[in-house]
Amino acid sequence: MEGVNKLKLLISKKYISVVLFIVLDIVFLVFISFLGYKIYGIYSEMQSLKAEIDQLKSSSLLIKNNKDLLEDNIGEYNTVLDSIIPDTETYFQVISAFEQLEAKTGVNIESYSINLPETTEDKMSLSLTITGTKESIETLFENYHYFGGRLMTNEKLEFNPEGLDSMTFLVNLFHASTDESASGGGSGSNVISSDDIEFIKQIEDKL
Repeated sequence: MEGVNKLKLLISKKYISVVLFIVLDIVFLVFISFLGYKIYGIYSEMQSLKAEIDQLKSSSLLIKNNKDLLEDNIGEYNTVLDSIIPDTETYFQVISAFEQLEAKTGVNIESYSINLPETTEDKMSLSLTITGTKESIETLFENYHYFGGRLMTNEKLEFNPEGLDSMTFLVNLFHASTDESASGGGSGSNVISSDDIEFIKQIEDKL
């Protein structure tokens, strides 16, 4: 009996050791998993902070670039933009725009009339009847957008120069609406780029 008791005790000790080993393994795995989860969380937070810092750096560089681009010529650029899209529209401004268009293209604007259905708060639509040589009419349609010192557009323009010395077409002259003037044209968060400056300079060369 004594041998049997010793054998039971030995088995019991071995069983306890195995159970304890398993428990310790489980605790260790749980600890490793928790540690891995915490490390991943810290890593994700660091990556998020890094992305936010990079975005702030990018924004600050764009703002600095905006300041550098504008500080010397902001008055000139504003004059150009105010010229092509004025705050108000008057009869004399329209006449002046058409006179410049005639002088720079060589066409004659025989008549014009307001197209009321297409005229809106920030756009005046007019029907123009022009005469001129083939070359002058081609010059008009290539450059009319800014040659009058104003932003002019046409939604649909079909032009066949063959044997043509007179035609009628619609043109839109834009001006700033009351709401846009009051709000400053936006939230102020937009940042001007070097491409925008170059585009303004190209417009200025055509005025």
